[in-house]
Amino acid sequence: MKYSKHTVTKHEIATIVAIVFHTIGIIGILFFDKQFFIQSTPVNLLLMFGLLIWTQNGKNISFL
Repeated sequence: MKYSKHTVTKHEIATIVAIVFHTIGIIGILFFDKQFFIQSTPVNLLLMFGLLIWTQNGKNISFL
């Protein structure tokens, strides 16, 4: 039986990171200390911005 080697792309990594962070945020807001998770929103936004920059193909000055 042959197995195909699948390399994980940066888009897949970024998607998994985003899903994990958003899932933790939703669970945290619904079941734990809402204030902490609401105050952590800027960190989440910076992380998502970083993921967008990291996964953007063909970065140039007009992108920023």
